[in-house]
Amino acid sequence: MVNPLLNQYYQIVRQSDLFRSYYLDHEAYQNAPIVGKKELIKLLNDHFDLHNQEHGVYLVRSGGSTQKPLVFPVDIAENLEQRAALASALQQAKVFTPKTIALNMFGYMDMYRTAAIMDDLLERCNATTLVASASLPYEDAYQMALNFKPDLLLGTPSKLFLFAQYLKKNQLRLSINNLLFGGEFLPPSHVKLFEDIFGTRQLYSLYGSAETGIWAWCDYSRSPSLFSVIDGLVVEPSSADAGGYGSLLVSNLFRKRFPIFRYNTGDIGKWVEVDGQLYLELKGRSSNSFMFNECNYELDDFNAVFADVERFQIQITSQDGSNSIRFMLINDVANSDQEAYTELKLQEIYQVFGYRVKNLEVLAGNDLNLYTNATTGKTPVIIDHRV
Repeated sequence: MVNPLLNQYYQIVRQSDLFRSYYLDHEAYQNAPIVGKKELIKLLNDHFDLHNQEHGVYLVRSGGSTQKPLVFPVDIAENLEQRAALASALQQAKVFTPKTIALNMFGYMDMYRTAAIMDDLLERCNATTLVASASLPYEDAYQMALNFKPDLLLGTPSKLFLFAQYLKKNQLRLSINNLLFGGEFLPPSHVKLFEDIFGTRQLYSLYGSAETGIWAWCDYSRSPSLFSVIDGLVVEPSSADAGGYGSLLVSNLFRKRFPIFRYNTGDIGKWVEVDGQLYLELKGRSSNSFMFNECNYELDDFNAVFADVERFQIQITSQDGSNSIRFMLINDVANSDQEAYTELKLQEIYQVFGYRVKNLEVLAGNDLNLYTNATTGKTPVIIDHRV
């Protein structure tokens, strides 16, 4: 079935210098190839030159330190129009109000600008923002909170978790009722810590991507996985499974100068109706994989390993010409059971690989220090230091 909005937008997309060659042989959008990060990087490399632009652009970065990052251009006026729509939705839902005083601990560094985006959204709602950022020392962030008494705390779950750990270690507490996070999924164990240390009573979440912008929000305390989507975005679950969940294809109708059409975000979700209103239900990430000793592995291959694990991280390195891999498993394991538990996980991992991996290490416990990207404040599940 043809979506008239997508059909109309596709004609704009096909005239774009960025995508003209990509969609040249496809008259109907339903048959056109899907764009993912890999394809988008190539199109930008081939068809976008910053110095040939007649007027400025808003540049956003995607991708981590283990690969060449994707830096996507956005028209400045179109970007502000999208932010205005999101700010209006957040204010209408009373997520941000004129009485809000927000301690902003999102990141702003190396072309990542989430903190600046949040400042702008808050100011559009006539709220007060306290510019802490992810790089501010925790003792200074704590003093800022004491001085100005914010009622909203913002940041990635990883950064806020580290802040809470610092306060707990130093026997400190805050009283900030509202917390808004984005950029990562929130582990359940973090919620209890945030309640105890920050005084969190109400959780909110934002959703989007560098390529498509921020375009959805969630009352996490009421419905953790259900997001309201602003007008101007078309989100399609593609290749849906029996439960209706599929890879999310996002078309951003705000973007005309640099269109983003049916972009595969790498997330899985579906549309659901609750009390007559549509929500986007997010389930998780897709296409999580890594290569080790010339073979590709999906995270799903290790379901048995992760079955009783709350969080995990796979770290891959290369030393002296050979690959090493480490599985870090966050779980409550008694000290007396550590050795047996680790041996069990080793055997489960060996079964996946099909042989006894020479340079394999398993660490288990509830106090492991997972790698967190210093720029983004995120804690990826796969860290490949070889690239």
